[in-house]
Amino acid sequence: MSSQADRDLALRDGAIPGLATLLDPDAIGELWSDATGDAIPSAELLYLRYKPGTNCLAAYRMGEDEDSRWVYVKAYGSEDAVKLEKIRKGLNPQEVDPPRRILSESPGIVSFEFPDDAKLPAIARLERPARRQRLVARILGEEEKDVQDELITLAYKPERRYVAKLVRPGLGASAVLKLYGNERYQAARIAYKELRSSDRLLLQTRCGGSKRYQILAFTWLPGPSLRDEIDSGTLTDLDPVGSAIAEFHRQDAPNLPQDSMKVIASELNSLAQTLAFLHPPVAELSAQLARQIPERMTSEGISTGTVHGDLYDKQIIMSGDQVGLVDLDDAAQGDPRRDLGLFVAHLERDFIMGRDFRAIEDFGETLLEGYQRTLGKRVTNLEPFVAEGMLRLAHHPFRIHVPDWADRTTMILERAREILERGRPQ
Repeated sequence: MSSQADRDLALRDGAIPGLATLLDPDAIGELWSDATGDAIPSAELLYLRYKPGTNCLAAYRMGEDEDSRWVYVKAYGSEDAVKLEKIRKGLNPQEVDPPRRILSESPGIVSFEFPDDAKLPAIARLERPARRQRLVARILGEEEKDVQDELITLAYKPERRYVAKLVRPGLGASAVLKLYGNERYQAARIAYKELRSSDRLLLQTRCGGSKRYQILAFTWLPGPSLRDEIDSGTLTDLDPVGSAIAEFHRQDAPNLPQDSMKVIASELNSLAQTLAFLHPPVAELSAQLARQIPERMTSEGISTGTVHGDLYDKQIIMSGDQVGLVDLDDAAQGDPRRDLGLFVAHLERDFIMGRDFRAIEDFGETLLEGYQRTLGKRVTNLEPFVAEGMLRLAHHPFRIHVPDWADRTTMILERAREILERGRPQ
């Protein structure tokens, strides 16, 4: 059953006639059962990607435990008849065994069962053992071996990216395979070519790939994530993490794309408009934040550095005496405070979402101590960058579809305003 906030949103967005169905797990379970003849005990909505008036994509888990299946469902806008026709013509029973792509003429909904993906067709090759072995050998530059490699899915964003751990019998984790859309693939190739490990810092290195299938292979970094360490209570001092991040920011990588304040301001304005449509009561607050944050992002005394672009505790690996960073796809040249602000913003967001850990301030302080010591200077005016990160994360309660997503979104934005005001020049 969908929430009242879901139903209100569907009423606002009449341009996507299937939105109400897409946001209702019961309705999607029934749709899938009717189309396939399979009994679906449950349908769980895990992930949403939404562009008001255009389309909405939802990732579902159908069923439970070992019998569960991944399905993503996409509802197209009323003016997307051309795209729907393209989907229909793209049905190819040779690509998926068996083909499980279901087109519902009304209300313009298409569903895809994993490994079928409209924009990442190579996933199907990786999921079929015989083809997988040939493709893995090609990616890693090896002769084909008569072994049963296993792929364990780590992350999947339909039509955007698929990440899996390659495990070999008797050897354990061997590599990480990432399958991208075209734009992300090109950016990742540049980033991993430019960046290097150092004494404190451990980065994944590229160990293969396939341009044809837009797949890159990277070394596996052993060790728990920083999130695991924080949640277990075994790590309370983030000084070494701050030091490693400083080493990353000091790297010379001139071929990475350049952050632009004009682009950042435009992105924040677009985010504010989306948030206003998602939940109209936050329209004024989100617009205010989108306007004020760029105004407060002064660059005085700050040198441009290498920025990770998506830095938070799950992207950090505690690997012995070194701190590892993974997922460098968004690396750029820009203001390093954007990374630090986003890291703290994730902690703030997680706390609002109910994650139980020690005081956020303690983590931020010890991280900054290590960072500033390694960098050799103080970091000032960090608050606008934390607020920026929180504005970018404000739609996440909707994206992961928590029942009270509207209230959580409001709480994140109000906390962003508090942090921005705290940093206001006196």
